[in-house]
Amino acid sequence: MTTPTAADTEQPLAPLWRGLLVYRVLALMSTSAGVLYSLDSYARPGAAVAVLVVMAVWTVLSSFGYFGALPGLRDRCGPIAVADIGVTVAVMATTPFVQTPAQFLGDAPVMGSIWTPGAVLACALVYGVRGGLAGAATVSLALVAFQAHWRDELHDIQLLFLVGVTIGFASTVLRRAAERLRLAVAAEAALAERERLTRGPRRCPAGARVRAPAGRRAGWPGGGAG
Repeated sequence: MTTPTAADTEQPLAPLWRGLLVYRVLALMSTSAGVLYSLDSYARPGAAVAVLVVMAVWTVLSSFGYFGALPGLRDRCGPIAVADIGVTVAVMATTPFVQTPAQFLGDAPVMGSIWTPGAVLACALVYGVRGGLAGAATVSLALVAFQAHWRDELHDIQLLFLVGVTIGFASTVLRRAAERLRLAVAAEAALAERERLTRGPRRCPAGARVRAPAGRRAGWPGGGAG
């Protein structure tokens, strides 16, 4: 039987957070490669590069924040996840400004592309199903607002909601399982302590140990006055 570790009860979502970090980095690399490859086709290439820089900086900052490495923001994943949604929507909002009319009307990928669902995943990890739904709804509204043909985005919107609900449900289940495990470990430790105290040697008071021989000497041969 595997002995539960502190991470099992105190950080049950750590593997999911690491998975989010890996996804965010890979998505940033893929999105950046796509933008840089077709940079000349953008209406404002410099602005497109600036958006990529913002995405990269935010990926680093939010990752440190989610893992509690930013001073003053330890255990503050909730506000960081909300800010994550805000930054993601802001990145998407640059689409009409950065792209040419031909790109925009031709249904080119929104700025941020596959990097944008990372904020939905973060909200789902922090707030559960409700957070996943709220994050998916916000990003979906931005997707509709900053794409010329919103009907073509229905498939992506469905995926956003599906991912938000799935990850949100998984995070809720893991939290509850970790809490049950913590209570079970605490109860087992308390039971073990009671059994240890019960099986421990019973010692008489010090005074009784001193007086007992004196009482017995009175009946011994040659013992007390008679």
